[in-house]
Amino acid sequence: MLSRRLYSYQIIYNLRFLPYKMVYLQKTKKTTIMKKYIYIAFLCITVSLSEAATGQTTAPNKFSQYVSQQNYPAAIAEGIRLSQINSQNGQWAEAFTVCRTMNAILDQAEQNGQSRDYLLRYQISKERLRLYTRISKKPNCENLIKELKAIAEKINTDSIKEDLLRTEAEVYMHFNETARSLECFRQIINLKTAGKTEKDVRLCFENMLKEARQDNQTLLASELDKMYGRWQDSIKAVKTASEISRIQNEYAQVQETLKEKESTLSTRLIIIWVISIIALCLTAALAFVGLLLLKAMRNSKKLKQSLTIANENNIQKSSFIQNMGKQLSPAINTIAEESKRMAGANKLQATAQGICNLIDDMEAYFELENTREEHYPTKTIQAAVFCNAVMEKAKAYIKTGIETKVEAPNVQIKGNAEALEKVLLHLLYNAAMHTESGKISLEFRKRGARTLQFLVTDTGCGVPAEQQEQLMQPFTRIADLTEGSGLGLPTCNLIAYKMNGTLTLDTSYKKGARFILEVHV
Repeated sequence: MLSRRLYSYQIIYNLRFLPYKMVYLQKTKKTTIMKKYIYIAFLCITVSLSEAATGQTTAPNKFSQYVSQQNYPAAIAEGIRLSQINSQNGQWAEAFTVCRTMNAILDQAEQNGQSRDYLLRYQISKERLRLYTRISKKPNCENLIKELKAIAEKINTDSIKEDLLRTEAEVYMHFNETARSLECFRQIINLKTAGKTEKDVRLCFENMLKEARQDNQTLLASELDKMYGRWQDSIKAVKTASEISRIQNEYAQVQETLKEKESTLSTRLIIIWVISIIALCLTAALAFVGLLLLKAMRNSKKLKQSLTIANENNIQKSSFIQNMGKQLSPAINTIAEESKRMAGANKLQATAQGICNLIDDMEAYFELENTREEHYPTKTIQAAVFCNAVMEKAKAYIKTGIETKVEAPNVQIKGNAEALEKVLLHLLYNAAMHTESGKISLEFRKRGARTLQFLVTDTGCGVPAEQQEQLMQPFTRIADLTEGSGLGLPTCNLIAYKMNGTLTLDTSYKKGARFILEVHV
């Protein structure tokens, strides 16, 4: 109850952004007044619920707090973090909603007299580009790159220019446009090495090569290695030319000396010796260059093999983003249909409540998932008293005329009463919802010194065979949210795990359904 009240406060707080959405809707002029309000309210609810779904529902939430304090750099940083979390969870619509909200905030700030902050605009556009790249929307990516270039010209700093080139390179690499990606990296190198000394240029190449290899960007590393080799060759050529020029000058001087002292044989021998040494050095340098070329060829072959393996692995990493949209689509479609006819207010309320329940259940599930290795503490429980108390609470859901039965010996056991009660009450609630007549029972059995069993049995319709395999798996049920979120049994299964136990369906029982909670203490 408290978590839902906090969510309501967050939604009311985020309704401050309604004027920004109204400005957009008024420009379109093609939607009815009711559609406008529904869209605006749903957009604001989505931002707040997105924060809730990603674990960001601290009170007060940071994003709204920064906006209220007009701390826009911190607000944009927090918004980008929320967008990244949403995209990691496959919640693309929520991620784009956060980006639109950040743009609306900056628009309102500028309308209130603040100067245009191009750096914050750049950060938001860069995040939108990342999202469109992840979902492979190439036309949108091209437009956003043009927008980022325009903003970067306004900022006009080397760090922004380099960041933009790196961002462009990553986008082109994602769409397999290798030539354009490498051209961006060439521009980065030109930008970083302009007017630098040989030592600085060498350090720049080495750092970029190191980063490319650490990021496993084999193609980039190969190209950088080639560019670095060509640069080294050019430096060596310049040095060689300088050395040759020096040698020629020395030779001219020697010739003059020889003309002056032709009679001195020793001088001639020294000159010959010097020239021989220089020739040997040049020969050794050429041999060394040859060895480097052979090594580079071997490394290039290894890099090609590594690239092939990496591409094969990447094919196996593209199956993640599915179920959230499927979970929410039935309820959203219901809201859209009812809003068109402006009737069925009760159904709209039920649908909205279903969405809220889904968010609550998801929050509870993910909280348990994050702490699944933290087992519950135990204390002594009177088995018979505990089981009777649980059944008394469950009777509020059981229809009149259905027999209830508790079988539990009067023994003391070790366990976590709160966790056990949550699981058993949910199982009894499910039994009550699917049993029209007959009996619902709760049994306790002690299977050993450290093994406890709780059995919830009903004479209802049972569980269809095609649903039994995925019964304890989250996000596999796709149905109207007003009928439930489908996370009850997966949540109970996690609670059982944290109690060092298991929750299973007894498939051998054919007169209804029987669930077995087995706990090891």
